[in-house]
Amino acid sequence: MDFTFLDGDPEKFDTKNSEYYLGSIVGFDNNENKALEVIDGQQRLTTILLLLRAIFAKLSKMNMAGSGIENTKKDIASCIWETNEDGEYDTNRLKIDTKVATDDDRDEFLAILKNGEVPINSKSKYARNYDFFVKEVDKFYEKAGEMFRRFPQRILNNVIILNVKASDWDSSLRIFNTLNDRGSPLADSDIFKSKLYAIYTTNGKQKEFIDDWKELEKIAKDISLKQGVDDFFSNYMYCLRAKDGNTNTTTIALRAFYKDRIDEQTFENIKILAKFWSEIKDEKEEFGDEISKNLFILKYAPNSMWEYMVSVYFMQNKDENGKLDEKQFAEFLGKLIAFSFAYEIIMPGVNALRTPFFPEMVKIVKNEKVDFANFKFDEANFKEVFMTTNFGNSRGITRAILTWWLFENGQNLDDIKNEKLDIEHIFAKKLYEDDSSLLSNPRNLENLGNKVLLEKSINIPARDYHFCDKRKYYIGELGKKKRQTKVSELLKITRENEHLQDFTEEMILVRQQLILDQFVENLRKNDLINTQR
Repeated sequence: MDFTFLDGDPEKFDTKNSEYYLGSIVGFDNNENKALEVIDGQQRLTTILLLLRAIFAKLSKMNMAGSGIENTKKDIASCIWETNEDGEYDTNRLKIDTKVATDDDRDEFLAILKNGEVPINSKSKYARNYDFFVKEVDKFYEKAGEMFRRFPQRILNNVIILNVKASDWDSSLRIFNTLNDRGSPLADSDIFKSKLYAIYTTNGKQKEFIDDWKELEKIAKDISLKQGVDDFFSNYMYCLRAKDGNTNTTTIALRAFYKDRIDEQTFENIKILAKFWSEIKDEKEEFGDEISKNLFILKYAPNSMWEYMVSVYFMQNKDENGKLDEKQFAEFLGKLIAFSFAYEIIMPGVNALRTPFFPEMVKIVKNEKVDFANFKFDEANFKEVFMTTNFGNSRGITRAILTWWLFENGQNLDDIKNEKLDIEHIFAKKLYEDDSSLLSNPRNLENLGNKVLLEKSINIPARDYHFCDKRKYYIGELGKKKRQTKVSELLKITRENEHLQDFTEEMILVRQQLILDQFVENLRKNDLINTQR
């Protein structure tokens, strides 16, 4: 409006503004249906067509002889409907169609373009948008009178849209990703959805596909996946890689990997995998105590590589009902915890686990024993590295081992699974900051022996005090809610040291050694210690 009329004044038609750039439309000629398939620009096309349709409806009600209204109507009609050589338009033949797989309201959009009216009981965004345009057009007509027709003329003649037409699908996607630096990039799953929709449409099962895809999106949202549906495709990619015997630690992008793998079987397996992860993360299915405990611990693993291993294990070992042998699954998870936590200490890094994990994934699909035979730990070397590792609060491995340690002390999962747990320094950091002589070695402040997980509501008020005062918060004598902690080890420490002024440096070192010894014993139990001499 500002582009057409200076200061929004209908009497100030701006003849100097010659072009208004609205952006680009990226698409390619689809030889199958002889149409231009739009990759980027759907919202702009949809919105401007609804605006033009609202203007057309208003022009149709106006009676202004010699004003050029009929010519303007014909120009608008040629944008919305197919026309013949004489410029006559057929309202039953729209120039645009929407085949967005998950668009429940597409029929309302097409009906509005066809009839110029919002269908009864419509609540779609298309209907609300069109209704807004109709009202605004009426308002402006009351204000502008005969000059109103300048607005659609300016839209038709002076708004520039760059039409970028590619030779094929892949080329149009590359162009889109180059041009689209303003909003969210097109997700890989959006591409897969489009290809799958085409497959299911060919088989006459598009409605079934739409329902299944929506359920997939709902699951991804419910369990808070960072990359949404893309994460399901990522997990399944590792299943396919394992079947290919691929142990290469370099992985290619999802689009490249799935280029020739998008089919009904792929989608069916991804649905099965998504249901499994939904049951795990939302606890929709009752797993045994050992499995539930191990999955809770793995939630705090330093990275998500374990999820790929579990996905491969599930897809290979599930029965016809999508269930796993609970005893074997629990043992598998326990070995994953022991190995991945220990490997993070020896070889820290986001991608370090790829080297040992990828060969084991191949073993899984071959029904061979997962034993990490080539990556077992030297006990003496592991102990040395463990004792010199900086277990800072910001490191994922710190919380991971402390979570594991909870259950080594008989922690009841139900007591803490819904709690927000922070890392508590039993000997307070502030005490050391106030008097550095309290510790002979400052590294012991961040020693694992000085750390425990504690409910956030207790950790915040208790964190800066001497142990004699901290324990009052731990047992619920002090604090806003006077809540006793549900962390069983901390209650045990509190009971055993009822008259202790401060948690001492010697106690920190003893507890650190206890954690290490138990961790090494767990490695030994899972046959992850190298016994070769």
